[in-house]
Amino acid sequence: MENSILENIQTENTWLDVETVAKLKGISKRGVRLAINNYEHKVENTRGGKTYKIRLSSLEEELQIKYIQEYYNDFKSDGNEIIELNNLKIKQEKLISEEQKKQALAKYDIIKLWLEFRKNLRADKKKNIIDPSFKNVRSDKQFEILFNTGTLYPELFNTVGKISVGSLYRWHRLLGYNGDWTCLVGQYKYSTRKEYRTTLNEEQIKIFIQILLSPSAFSIGKSISLTKHILKERGYEILPKDVTFRRYAYWFRDNNFDKWTLARDGEKALKDKVSPYIVRNASLLKAGQVLIADGHTLNFQVLNPFTGKPCRATLLGFLDWKSGGLVGYDIMLEECTQNIASALRNAILKMDHIPDFVYQDNGRAFEKELMNNIRIPQQETIKTITVKPEPEKEQKFEPKVKTSIVARPLFIDDYERYEWHMQNGCITPADREWLANYIKSDEYKEIYK
Repeated sequence: MENSILENIQTENTWLDVETVAKLKGISKRGVRLAINNYEHKVENTRGGKTYKIRLSSLEEELQIKYIQEYYNDFKSDGNEIIELNNLKIKQEKLISEEQKKQALAKYDIIKLWLEFRKNLRADKKKNIIDPSFKNVRSDKQFEILFNTGTLYPELFNTVGKISVGSLYRWHRLLGYNGDWTCLVGQYKYSTRKEYRTTLNEEQIKIFIQILLSPSAFSIGKSISLTKHILKERGYEILPKDVTFRRYAYWFRDNNFDKWTLARDGEKALKDKVSPYIVRNASLLKAGQVLIADGHTLNFQVLNPFTGKPCRATLLGFLDWKSGGLVGYDIMLEECTQNIASALRNAILKMDHIPDFVYQDNGRAFEKELMNNIRIPQQETIKTITVKPEPEKEQKFEPKVKTSIVARPLFIDDYERYEWHMQNGCITPADREWLANYIKSDEYKEIYK
């Protein structure tokens, strides 16, 4: 069947671009350009430069069959009749994603509506029907302003977003070349945080990641050289550049720092470098499920009932992690177990709900057994999580460098003062000013000139 496809189809007049050949061969576009002399090719002028075109018949037979089966609809051959490949209908849905197709069709509809808007506006001007608010505004600018409000065509606005007059002109010019909506498809590729757009194939990435995540903790440069050596042993002739591997390594490290640290440095490094800085996703919690307890000293003074002297009281509050609201608090002279228990009671009464977890700091008032001693009906205990303090940074004291001060002698005349300054320099601005004036004096000119 495969041989009959090539026998009944004319592939001599079909030219492929470099990107299509790269997809068929599973290599990068640069690899295709480096091996361009192995195929029959030509150079075409494009907007902004030149590009290569490769004749389909000069490719390997399996690549020709793969191209026909992947990019063209099913066809039937009658006897020995030769079918021209250019007459077959290409599978647009194989080349254009649904998101790109939706964007392109929306742009096509906008152009049609824009042209209709201009036509109707010209007819209104002939009838002297002019909106006073758009009296001195061009028709194209009027359409841009009306469309960007989002109320004229809400579905198209939600798909494409805001437009400009330049975008309308550019899309109209592209449609003027062939009139097909596929020319409005963006030539960019989509990528997400979990997906990196790279020319490396799956095998190259797998080998590179295995070396990078080795417990030996090879450097990125060493990992690249080892990966290229393994790929050469497996028969790869054309290899990606070092910068391609390096960029992928940087992306993987920045977006998978936990895996990077655990594989290269071990569990202790993961606990020290990653675990304290994990960002919790509060959207997964329920209201009142987790409370955060903390105390703050108030910025006003009250009378101490025991001593009668003014002092600053302490407010201890429980915040709901989900909503961020202060659900319960209590004010006392200082933090104590009674203060904490009273604030927690107020929080439970206000929420009408018993929390599952309570985050607390490592203060002396927050005892480990406090939550376990609180009796709660229909529930055993509230699980407490003690936040560890940040490690104190070591302060480095740099010893001060002692500078020697030269004692200034008593000068008999200006000559001795000048010679002393030449040997020891000027210490004060007054010395520099005196030296500048002395150089201009007649005594200096007589002695040194």
